[in-house]
Parts: sequence; C-alpha cells; structure tokens
Amino acid sequence: MTTRTLKTPLAPWPSKWRNAYSLEGRTYWMQFAWNDRDGFWYMTIASNNMEVQAEGITMNIGTDKLEPFKYADVPQGRLDVIDTDGRFVEPSRADMGTRVLLQYTDFVAVEVEDRELFPFVSPSPL
Repeated sequence: MTTRTLKTPLAPWPSKWRNAYSLEGRTYWMQFAWNDRDGFWYMTIASNNMEVQAEGITMNIGTDKLEPFKYADVPQGRLDVIDTDGRFVEPSRADMGTRVLLQYTDFVAVEVEDRELFPFVSPSPL
C-alpha cells in the first residue's frame, strides 16, 4: 500500500494557504482555510489549471475526505486527517502539520485493499 504524508506549513500557521500536490500522476492544488467561527479547517481541491473541483471539505478526523467527490476530477485515492497522538481530537488552527497530518493513499492501493476485504464470490450454479 502506498501511503504518504502531505506536507503542510508549520508555525506560525497561516489562516489560509495552498499547495500543489502530485497525486496519481497529476498535479492538484489544495487550498486550506481556517474558519474562526466554526473552529475547523476547510479544504478546496482544484485541477492544475486552478479549476475548482470540490470545496467546503471539513478537515475533521476519521473519514476519507475524497469519498463524497469521486464523481469530480479529484484524486481517486483516499485522503485522511490523522491525529498522531491517538486522542481523536479535532485539529485546531495550530495542529495541522504537527499533531494532525494529512495522509494520502494511492487509488491502486485502496482498490487492492477493498478487494482483500470484500473478495468476489461466484454465484453458485442452480
């Protein structure tokens, strides 16, 4: 399984930043913005030509951030927000890139993992 941690800015933690990531052989722009009112980071994904493909993605712990957007032109792998200390506490403005990391798993690895969990069983003959 090919899983890697995506680089994020370190202190002083800007409230808004973006970075280009090479995922699945393509370049995607991801913008992250801190919302003081909600107390969450939000992500927008754009193609290499900066066309927005998905936005308003809450960066909370525990679910694949890309799953709801598989119809869009987004990386087809899995993007998780990982709490490295295991407490499953949502990321504060100061946690992204330190206690909380972004972890991407390539689509091929996710597909193989799914096959292992749910093997195909041929229907029995009548």
